[in-house]
Amino acid sequence: VGFRPPPPPVDAAAHAQAADSGPFRAHPLRCQRAQAAALGLPLHEVVVDPATTDGDYLAAYANAIRELKRKHVPALSAIVTGDIDLVGSSKTNFVTDACARADCGVRCWLPLWGGARQQLLAEMLDHYHFEIAFSCVKSPHFDQTWIGRQLNRATLADMEQISHKTGLDLCGENGEYHTLVLRVPELHGETRLVLNPPDVEELTGRPGQTPGEQWWTLSPEADLKSTRVAPSEENTARLKQARTEV
Repeated sequence: VGFRPPPPPVDAAAHAQAADSGPFRAHPLRCQRAQAAALGLPLHEVVVDPATTDGDYLAAYANAIRELKRKHVPALSAIVTGDIDLVGSSKTNFVTDACARADCGVRCWLPLWGGARQQLLAEMLDHYHFEIAFSCVKSPHFDQTWIGRQLNRATLADMEQISHKTGLDLCGENGEYHTLVLRVPELHGETRLVLNPPDVEELTGRPGQTPGEQWWTLSPEADLKSTRVAPSEENTARLKQARTEV
């Protein structure tokens, strides 16, 4: 903890939906809306439409960033993502490139960039006490029973064993899995998001899916419900400190 610079003020959450594909099933929009509401933030939705840029997806993403600033958050100065490393054959970070292309005074802030996987997971689980559920998993690393499971010390131990066999990136930087954050005590206070008992659905024929590879995700009806938890003195103090910093 403490190896990253302090965060800029957080004013809003944003969802970018590609116009030429269906909803991103690993992070259902209704779940994102519940997450934003639990944090007391507005969620702004923009469309990335490469049909308006002759198929240039980077240019379309840059247009969406300009729209986000022009229509929704005029004071927008930074977009925060959880990227840790370059993906696949990429030589640069995509959102960083899109912000540069937008050229509207918005930079990409990557607080986790280059972090050691074990250190980042330990910080989330042991220091900040994140409550996290798996929302999409892929073979050969996982099977459908992982959907809805908590990412905690027990499952991390299982993942370390899997990594030895399959090369799983423990933070899923190669797309091996996706998650939903249900609670961070010092940000959510007494609020906890609960994932409805999830129906699991197998995805087939998706872009990037290789022959024989299996993907499982939440059903389209997946939702998060807000519940209340009893506050502790420690969490109350941490919440006040976090809100002062953010």
